Amino acid sequence: MGFKAFNRGLRLWRAMAWVTLSMLLGLFVSSTAQAQIQRSFLNSGFETPVLPANCAYWIPDQFIPGWNTTEPTTAWTVFGGCTIPPALTTPGPVIEMWTTGFNGVATATGAGNQYAELNSNSAATQYQTVCLVNGESGSYSFLHRGRSSTTTGDVMDFQVLSTAGALVQQIVRVSTTSNGTASAAPVAGPSTVLGANALAGNGWRQYQGTFVYTGAGGVNRLALTAVSAAGGITSGNFLDEFVVTLRPVVEFEAAASSGREAVGTGLPRINVSGIVPVGGVVVAITVTGGTATLGTDYTTPTGVAAFTMTIPAGNYDGVTASSFALPITVTNEAIIENNETITFQVNAGATYNISSIATCGGAGRTTSTYTLIDDDVDLRVAKTSNVAAGGLGAAAVFTLTYSNVTPSVLTLAPLTAHDVSAVTVSDTPTGLTLGAWTCVAAGGATCSAASGSGALPTTAAMPVGGSLTYTINTVLASAGASCQTLSSNAATVATTATGTGADALAEGTSVAGNAGYVFQPNSATASVAVLCPVKTVSVLTDLAPTGPSTGDTLRYSLSYSLPAGATTLTNVQIADTLPAGLTFSSLSVTGATALGGYAGSGNLLAAAQSLVAGATITANIDATVNANISGNLDNQGSGTATGLGAAITTDNNGALIPGDVVNQPEDGTAIPDVTRVRITTSTDLRVTKTDSTGNVTAGGTTTYTLVVSNLGPSSANNAVLADPAVTGLSVTGVVCSGTTGGAVCPATVTVVLLQGGGLVIPTLPSGATVTFTVTANVTATGN
Repeated sequence: MGFKAFNRGLRLWRAMAWVTLSMLLGLFVSSTAQAQIQRSFLNSGFETPVLPANCAYWIPDQFIPGWNTTEPTTAWTVFGGCTIPPALTTPGPVIEMWTTGFNGVATATGAGNQYAELNSNSAATQYQTVCLVNGESGSYSFLHRGRSSTTTGDVMDFQVLSTAGALVQQIVRVSTTSNGTASAAPVAGPSTVLGANALAGNGWRQYQGTFVYTGAGGVNRLALTAVSAAGGITSGNFLDEFVVTLRPVVEFEAAASSGREAVGTGLPRINVSGIVPVGGVVVAITVTGGTATLGTDYTTPTGVAAFTMTIPAGNYDGVTASSFALPITVTNEAIIENNETITFQVNAGATYNISSIATCGGAGRTTSTYTLIDDDVDLRVAKTSNVAAGGLGAAAVFTLTYSNVTPSVLTLAPLTAHDVSAVTVSDTPTGLTLGAWTCVAAGGATCSAASGSGALPTTAAMPVGGSLTYTINTVLASAGASCQTLSSNAATVATTATGTGADALAEGTSVAGNAGYVFQPNSATASVAVLCPVKTVSVLTDLAPTGPSTGDTLRYSLSYSLPAGATTLTNVQIADTLPAGLTFSSLSVTGATALGGYAGSGNLLAAAQSLVAGATITANIDATVNANISGNLDNQGSGTATGLGAAITTDNNGALIPGDVVNQPEDGTAIPDVTRVRITTSTDLRVTKTDSTGNVTAGGTTTYTLVVSNLGPSSANNAVLADPAVTGLSVTGVVCSGTTGGAVCPATVTVVLLQGGGLVIPTLPSGATVTFTVTANVTATGN
């Protein structure tokens, strides 16, 4: 296998990881302490720390990630005129690192910019501490180059040493000159199979092979030890791109995990440490038990208990991005049920080891149990109002109850799975104004606030069996445009996982976006009808078509309508008392039954009448205008019902007889809007005039008789009689000579008044007469 094909990808992973870390921290770091076991080489290309070009350093190993050395403690030293970072001068065992081109030595083709010299100051050993398993196979690949001679090679051993430095197993010995020649054939250890070795450019040679580890399992050093060098023991054995590939270690990340059914989070994960080659590693998994049902509660990629998952290629340290969720799919049922479990087992495979990632040699976590937490809850909303209808600006009180009525079916932890720690409550008024409210919690629920005004708090806690009851005071719309509409108060409840929770679902159903929660129902609306009863008045008969007057028949119509969608009103009653000056004639009712015996005052409907949504009850009262009535007659009706707030006075819809009937328009206030009829007096007055003599000579005397008659129907009190003077006749006297029917003569009777402003008859009832006798001298001649 070629050097580039084997190492380029791994070197890129390492370079990216460590160079990024160096830039973030702004200093060189060491990773000698690992949180998990180490199963692969770190910083195998010596690319960290990043060094200036054309330099060489003695760097204490605590600043070189992954690597340690047996060199003695020495101060940081620089060669080539470069400077030492001031914060990194702490002495330590040093590794000599070169950048490409220093002293004319370049890195191998494609091998990065830096490399190490094994013989920094002595025949040293450089190593990394790795967890090894007895009997496991591994492969190696590294670049080696002599420093001083093109004929005599620098010699190096690759070995497994104990943590104390004792030899555990010899892997291979190599000898390479400064031009990349293998001055001696590689010498394999007892369990090593040599692979290809070839020139890698710029005097470097790549060595490869495989081995079987025969030592005891545990933490050991994978070590590179200088044997000899052509230039002496203090220089030589250049080293780069040292990669050892062992089978990755896998185990379950945790023995138990859980997740809510709807979202399938918290699935068991396989944790990985070590190098996974290109193409990935296939890990075998089996479902071995649990209470959940395969195919119903969850599915596997194969549809059966045994399935596999592929770990993608990479160099994993068991900590960062090193775990992978099992590829199962949890079914989001909309069924309230007990929590359920699934137990998984990871099976042995030829391409990975199962052992502890936290402790070298420890038993691996081979099983993991996943708990499917049922997240289907039954949240309900109930809402009522204290009245079914009311007038403009009337008060209405709504009672709103949110409750978690999920059955108590949980016996498997967590037993609080159906408790809802945060619900979103909503109360949206239409056509009314929210006022003061109170909240009472029960069953362990928690009110966000005990009282307030306006909009309700948006969240609250509600365990199984818990409830929140809000009592909300509201005011119905007061504008006339709201007449015959519904003032509604819609409420919803949802868990925080579902936002508004506006879907009212039947038990056992679900819709997209509800995250598995079931509501039955999760919304409720209570409405109050805004009633604006209408009253009109019209003239059915008009004896004298000059407007309503004595003897005319009027009709008062009182209507109550309930808008569509409203709650039925029961025990509906309409009351009206006719104004003085009218005599009741008849009562007719549509939409209900009239009350027998109504005579112009009191209730109009029989008992136990109902008004349903979309219907109208109209009562028509006919009455006759009495005699001697004039001026304005005002009338106001009212209605009551079970489910209605205070009695509602009948309002009006405009004039029907311009100038004579005034219906005050609805103005949206609570002030009664009366119906007013203007009554005009109607009477038939007649005057007759006769004389007592047929022929009169000039200078003679004659007598005239004037009779004023009131033919009704109204009295004509204060009627005025005038008889202007005429040529040829000189009136000498006038007297009121008689009355009938209760009439009364004028208090003052004179010729001047008769011929001028007139004689005022103070009382002239209908059917009465007043007679006046007038005497006069004839001054004219001829006819």
